[in-house]
Amino acid sequence: MNDMSSVIREKRGQAFWITINRPDKRNAINADVVAGIVRGYREAHDDKDVRVIVLTGAGEKAFCAGADLQNSGAAFAMDFSRPNVDYADLLRLSQNATKPAIARVGGVCMAGGMGLLCMTDMAIAADHVIFGLPEVKVGVFPMQVLSLLQSIAPKRLVSEWSLTGEPFDAHTAQAAGLLNYVVPAAELDAKVDWLINRFGAIDCSRLSTCIGNTPTFTSGKPKIT
Repeated sequence: MNDMSSVIREKRGQAFWITINRPDKRNAINADVVAGIVRGYREAHDDKDVRVIVLTGAGEKAFCAGADLQNSGAAFAMDFSRPNVDYADLLRLSQNATKPAIARVGGVCMAGGMGLLCMTDMAIAADHVIFGLPEVKVGVFPMQVLSLLQSIAPKRLVSEWSLTGEPFDAHTAQAAGLLNYVVPAAELDAKVDWLINRFGAIDCSRLSTCIGNTPTFTSGKPKIT
């Protein structure tokens, strides 16, 4: 197990688990979280025994509530010397992944957390989970999340979610194509394990062209080929 405090990376059998470990902050995204998830994806890519990645959040309250707004100025600041934003680079990296990813959603999934959900290939949520894109309520449009969301959910629903900022429940998310399964919270881990075990006989090295674009992992920024 590797613990960077903000993100725990752990190999469990054929699955590589990446857990956002900020439950007191509702697993909000900051620079350490992005870096930890990136490292997890790279480690999973490099391990030939890993067949599937599981992305989740610690605790029962939140999968990920979006950007850490404790310092709102930093959250929305732009460093013009770095035209690539780390969160956007993470989303690109996920689309180049050579191994399938499952989102285990045990709590609220909002804003940037929706982007993390969308960057996985499959998702299972507890039936009490609430989803949403509330950015518009603070004068921000969820452009980065929409880069992935608009290819998953129907256009009119995406417009409604983005422009009203109103939350929606897990069954609505499933009907829109965001989730594969919705289960009671007590059954969430068993359902995730069931899905993981279905990858046992699959040669994931042959799936790279199916999971996204042909992957290129470098020591620098993610590259789409």
